[in-house]
Amino acid sequence: MKGQFVNPESLELFFKEHLKEDVLFVFSTDTVRKSWMQHLVMNPQISGTCAVPEEKFTAWDKFKGDFSDDSVKGKTAVPAILRKLFVRDLIQKNAEEKFFKKIISPQFADSALSFTDWITSILPSLELWHRYYEKFSGAEDEEDRDFLELYTRYKSFLDSNDFYEPSWTEPKFDKVNKKVFVLYPEILEDYSEYAELFEKSSSICPVFLPACEEKGPDCYKYADSRKELRRTILKIHELVKNKKCSWNEIAVSVPDINVYRPYIEREFKKYKVPFVIRAGFPLTVNNAGSIFTEIDNCYKNSFSYDSLRSLVLNEMIPWKESLKKQKENLVREGCAMRCICSWNEVKGSTKKVHDVFEEALNATSSRNEAELKFYRQLKKDVTSICEASTFEGIRQAWFTFKSNFIEEKKFTEAADRILSRCVTVLNELIQVEEKYCSAAGIKTEKALDFFLSELKSKSYNNYSTEFTNTDVCKTKTMDEYENNENTNVSSSRKLNFI
Repeated sequence: MKGQFVNPESLELFFKEHLKEDVLFVFSTDTVRKSWMQHLVMNPQISGTCAVPEEKFTAWDKFKGDFSDDSVKGKTAVPAILRKLFVRDLIQKNAEEKFFKKIISPQFADSALSFTDWITSILPSLELWHRYYEKFSGAEDEEDRDFLELYTRYKSFLDSNDFYEPSWTEPKFDKVNKKVFVLYPEILEDYSEYAELFEKSSSICPVFLPACEEKGPDCYKYADSRKELRRTILKIHELVKNKKCSWNEIAVSVPDINVYRPYIEREFKKYKVPFVIRAGFPLTVNNAGSIFTEIDNCYKNSFSYDSLRSLVLNEMIPWKESLKKQKENLVREGCAMRCICSWNEVKGSTKKVHDVFEEALNATSSRNEAELKFYRQLKKDVTSICEASTFEGIRQAWFTFKSNFIEEKKFTEAADRILSRCVTVLNELIQVEEKYCSAAGIKTEKALDFFLSELKSKSYNNYSTEFTNTDVCKTKTMDEYENNENTNVSSSRKLNFI
């Protein structure tokens, strides 16, 4: 079907026009899909509806999978987590066999787990690489041989376990029995592979961005980031004051939000600009989620003074009140007796591990009996979590740690939500482990490292700022903005930060 052109500003009317039809809207990602569904529901005055059927909205990857070819019938799309676990297991095998020569240099094979995410990102494109490799196999080199090894092992893994890689299949769009709008396909990485199929299909209609006018958008250049931020705020005030748009119709995209976030929050509050930041922190940063990182640091640093102090003095975790004295005394004694870090002493063929806290507390057990008991139990539970060979083992060890040291009912609402999210991620790993890993022969060594890498890749948005009840636009100068401490804006009128 021949495509059509729709401006982003006209998308709301476009959805309103076609929502009542038997259609399917395909978005580039699931995040975009959810954002548009939420926007349509929250703005019924524009969309003409206060509810939308979810089955009419889908993401590009799912759409391709739903219309995959007959060769994958009866097979399961390989889960993203399992794909990553496969790569991790492969890297561990390579540490022993050294079959990779270029993508992982043999000299780094023993410590190459950090390559996991990069190699995982290669897997979906290997089929396309293999087609060209077979066509031009005469130009083979070490890197090609590595990719061929990776392709062969991954394909064998998929075939032997009845999995398929969605990006390796060619969708049969002739199965589509309704009108499909693929929104802005030009931003899809693999759109060129399907453009011809779209043209032949009578049901699929690509929706393209219109060609830009000769005059491009206004572009402003600034000498430094401080001036850029201030001028941007003034421009936003000008737009709202002149009624060219409202606060909630403005979005500011920041390339490195983690670096600029503190400055943005300070300046936008100072100039009384209502805003909501739609960017979260990794689950392991701040708040309760950091407990898992601190447990890992404590173990890897052999229960050094700094790592132990960070763990037991983490106030985001509601430690049992009965243990407060032991915690404080443990840190105090560690400082007084210079328990900086443990060390290993090797004499001949024997090796002795000196646990500085154990030795110091044991030497003063007459006054530190409770602290010694607390330390031994803490060390035992932390070690159980860190040495767990499976994700289920981590969960069991975590529940033991929690029952021994944490007052679960005293979690703040924010800490409880974040920690629950962490446990949810762990439960997802356990499901994949139990359902697929054993059957596929995949080992989950260093399970905690993998769990932490997953937590670091997950963001949690627990922060927003908004003002209520008064229109800021009534003030006229920046001095008035700064002096008007009681200025507020309704919750529906706020600037989005992404």
